[in-house]
Amino acid sequence: MRLGLDVRYLSHGLVGGIHTYLRNFIPALIEFAPRDTRVLLYADTKRPFDLAELPPNVTLRLLPYHTPLSSLNHDFSMGRAMARDNLDLAHFTASYGFSPAGLPAVVTLQDEINLMPLTGIWRGHRKDLRTIAMMTYLHFVTRAAVKRAQAVITVSDYSRRQILRHSGLDPDRVVVIPHACPHDIVRVDDPELGLIPRVYIGRARTARMASDVVDVQTRRMHDLGPQPPDNADDPYGGEGRS
Repeated sequence: MRLGLDVRYLSHGLVGGIHTYLRNFIPALIEFAPRDTRVLLYADTKRPFDLAELPPNVTLRLLPYHTPLSSLNHDFSMGRAMARDNLDLAHFTASYGFSPAGLPAVVTLQDEINLMPLTGIWRGHRKDLRTIAMMTYLHFVTRAAVKRAQAVITVSDYSRRQILRHSGLDPDRVVVIPHACPHDIVRVDDPELGLIPRVYIGRARTARMASDVVDVQTRRMHDLGPQPPDNADDPYGGEGRS
């Protein structure tokens, strides 16, 4: 399988949010993808790419970045780069993206905000022209992207319900794969500190999340329905992992 992922958040000099998610998730996905998978990462030249070492089966494609308008151009021109690379599946990891005609796509959408009615979106943001324009743009491109995608991955049952409420998508196309902890988080259990014992599974959770995403990707490439994790209550729980 030739898998392409939009990972521009890893070349924009950002911290937190989706950047943290991708910084931990992409290496795990590469590690747990089927052995015959060729992974192509699409970023840009705005900032140095965050992942320093990539294995031989991974290719980094850097799109030229000149001005903020470059990002808008990449939103719609990345599909041409994917077409040249003859992919089997495209995965857009940050809410929206457009694959070329005939190429199946998966979109990761963290929540329903971009799908809400515009008046609801505007109400929760600053009222300056730039912010309103950006929120309006994200609303329309996200709605278009999820309607075209073969599957939408989100992070919780609540997010799934809200996405379905605001998008009208077929419920079979929206699958829940919860976030994992960053790989360097460890178990904290110290009675002397009076902490309630909690398990932070770290790398094992990241690995399981990556495995579930690969399963959805593979099933969609073969036009099968997305398969939720086996244990919907705590799909990445359990003791004794590290």
